[in-house]
Amino acid sequence: MFGRKKQQIQQLQEQVGGLQQVLAEAGGGDLARLFEEVVTKRAELQSVIQELDSETEKAQSKLAKTQSELNKTEQKLSHTQNELDALRGLYTDVHALDELGFTSYANPAKDSVALGEELKRVQTKAKQILRNKHAT
Repeated sequence: MFGRKKQQIQQLQEQVGGLQQVLAEAGGGDLARLFEEVVTKRAELQSVIQELDSETEKAQSKLAKTQSELNKTEQKLSHTQNELDALRGLYTDVHALDELGFTSYANPAKDSVALGEELKRVQTKAKQILRNKHAT
C-alpha cells in the first residue's frame, strides 16, 4: 500500500517536473507575466465599469430631473395657451359686438358739458351764500 503510494508520488513528481520543463521551454515566465497582466487589466476594467456605472446613474438622475422640469414647463405652457385661447375668444366677441354697434364709449364732450353745468351750479350757490352773508 505504501509502496504504491510512493510510486504514485514519484510518478506525479515526474509529471510535475515534465510539465515544469514544458512550461520553461514554452516561455513559462512569459505566461506567468501574461497571467499577471491579465489579472491587472481585469482589475482596471472592473474599475472602469464601476466608474461608468456611477456616471450612468448620475446621467439617469439628471435626465429624470430634466424630464420632470420639462413636464412642468409643458403644463405651464398648456395652461398659458388655454388662457390665451380664452382671451382670444373674449376679444373676438367684443370685436363682433363693436362691429354691430353694441358698444358705448365715454364721450369727453358730454363729460365737459356736465362738468360745466356743475361749475355754474356751484358758482351760483357761492354767490347766494355771499349775498345772504352765510359765508364763514
